[in-house]
This record gives sequence, structure tokens and C-alpha cells, in this order.
Amino acid sequence: MRVQTLVIAILTVGVVCGGCPPERFDHALPLTANEWDGIINDSSLSGPDLRARLEADFPELSSLTLDALLQDKPLANQGGGDARSAYEKVILPNLLALTPDEIQIYATTASDVDAELGLGSYTDEEARLTVRFFETFDISSPAALEAYIDSGRAVWQTIPENMPTLFIDFPPEDILASL
Repeated sequence: MRVQTLVIAILTVGVVCGGCPPERFDHALPLTANEWDGIINDSSLSGPDLRARLEADFPELSSLTLDALLQDKPLANQGGGDARSAYEKVILPNLLALTPDEIQIYATTASDVDAELGLGSYTDEEARLTVRFFETFDISSPAALEAYIDSGRAVWQTIPENMPTLFIDFPPEDILASL
């Protein structure tokens, strides 16, 4: 009985004192700011590139966490996306799937392609409100947007005036060369 107690005591001390090597649990602890600061502070990366890099390097970070980390990085702080993903959602059509970042990127790209339309750019708030407008009125396509406007219903005053031009009049294929 004494021998068993002594063996258990020695094993317990060995486990408690020796423990398991910490390298086996590298990913068990939450991430720290030091791990992503190098990426976030990389001035050579655009907003969408920063987000893409963080998503690739830290897949455990949620979209909301990335939005918070990139809150001062335009075109990366509201759901992410790029010109290609925005283009694909517009031509599908699936406007309801657009993120505010994609709306901003799509508007900027379209404006660069056709400056004469006066499409301009969208602020974070304008893009967010455009997404909310699409969701509120279940506008999933340019045709649905056009039908909504043709019905005489007003577009929210907080939405940029050029929003119908961007999603109805501007031909999405015109940005293909920019992708």
C-alpha cells in the first residue's frame, strides 16, 4: 500500500511539475495583437489585401473580428470583398449578398471605368445603408431595383443619388478589364 501511494505521489509530482510541453498547445490560447499587428501595419497592402491576408493567416478570426481590427481601413472594414466578388454578385444577380465593402469597391471601380456617369465613391455609411436598403425591400437584382423605382416608391434620402445609375444603367461587364 505504501509503495502504491509513493508511486502515485511521484507520478503526480512529475505530471504537475513537468507538465506537457507548451508547444503542443500553441493554438489553444487566444491570439494576441502582436500576431496580426505586423500585417495590419503593413502600409504596402491595400485594405482588401490586408483583409485577405488576415483571413488566410488567421482563419479562426470571424468576419466581425476582422471588421473591428480593420475599422480604420477603408474597403476592408465591412465584410470584405473585392472587385471580382462584387462583379460576380451583380451579374448573378444577387445584390442581397453584397457587403458594404463590395459596394464601395464596385462603385469606385465603375467610376474609374466610366467617369462620365458620375458614379463617385461611397462612404462606409452610404454603403452600409445601401445594403440595408436592398435587404429591407428584398432587392436582389438590378431588375428588382428598377421595378421598385418604377413603382414610384422613394429611395431613402441617405442613399447616394447615383445608386440606381450604378446598379441599373452601368453595364457590369465594363469593369472586366479592371479585374
